[in-house]
Amino acid sequence: MSITDVGRAELRAGAEQWVDLHRAISAVLTTN
Repeated sequence: MSITDVGRAELRAGAEQWVDLHRAISAVLTTN
């Protein structure tokens, strides 16, 4: 694996965490 591959993997994992966080916030806002 090259450095760019590792960076892309980290960015992808980070993006997925942000998507999950955004969904959780949206769910809380819509239920309230």
